Amino acid sequence: MKHRWRSIFTLSTGGLALLYWRLRLTGAPSAFASADNPTSRDPSILTRFYTFTYLPVFNFFLLIYPFQLSFDWSMDSIPRITTIFDIRNLYSLVFYAIISKVTWKALSHELRIQKEIKEKYYKKQNNKIKQKWSYNCKPYNRRQDCSERKSIIPHKENASSKRFICPCNGCKHTLTEDHTNVCRAVNNNNTMMHHSTCICPLAHGKYKPHNTTKYVYSSPQVALLLFTAFMVLPFVPASNILFYVGFVVAERVLYIPSVGFCFLLGLGAGTLTRNWRRYKRRSRIFMIALLITLLVMSGATLRRNLDWRDEESLFRSALHINPPKGKV
Repeated sequence: MKHRWRSIFTLSTGGLALLYWRLRLTGAPSAFASADNPTSRDPSILTRFYTFTYLPVFNFFLLIYPFQLSFDWSMDSIPRITTIFDIRNLYSLVFYAIISKVTWKALSHELRIQKEIKEKYYKKQNNKIKQKWSYNCKPYNRRQDCSERKSIIPHKENASSKRFICPCNGCKHTLTEDHTNVCRAVNNNNTMMHHSTCICPLAHGKYKPHNTTKYVYSSPQVALLLFTAFMVLPFVPASNILFYVGFVVAERVLYIPSVGFCFLLGLGAGTLTRNWRRYKRRSRIFMIALLITLLVMSGATLRRNLDWRDEESLFRSALHINPPKGKV
């Protein structure tokens, strides 16, 4: 835990230093016309609050349904929210409530799992200590112990590189290449005995070879939090929350958040098809629907590329999205 907090402190300090350096390089905030972001010049603080809290909902809707795209979202392409009774405030409330609920459940579940893992680990260690002391308290018979150890030695073709011999005189455990300091301290044995490790197969029931495979911790809750952060954090500088920017909505700022959104879709697809052998019909229906969605989105991408052939087709594609821009 100490090393974890040290890493968090180091990353936070480095992030703040990079942010300060970035702000020093840019100097004064760049000036932009009021038509580029009309909400930022609105005198009512409630209007700015309602509208800017709705803009992330609108951007998320563009990720889900990217069929109303425009190269320019300036002026009043998105009408400002001037009253609390606007239906879009309900969309914002539901959106932030869902994100908060999902984040809190994932975080609390992960903390509970980590607590259970620690409790199991400490319980296992305590059982090992009790088992070890109960074994050491038994009267020691060297001849019987050696015969019992020979009976559990694996065959030569399956044997480990470590060679078992009779136990040491100090701790009465099996000798291998390295000797642990814990064993010497527990058994009041301060001398190095053949530089060997203390391993007692009789105390553990049977011999288990050492597993050198690295343990990779995988948790859907951690993946959910990571992908959500990957989608939210890159969008924060363009959300008009920290400072005002020269646009209302810009599709270019959704490139990096769309990566986190795709990761979330992959996580959801993997969760729904986890037991595909048990629910083959449901998994097949889901995979067919996913394939159809990918084909439709690919076709929409190709169609959108045709709008960028020249300036005239690009402006015509945005007339129904932003009529005031067409009048200008």
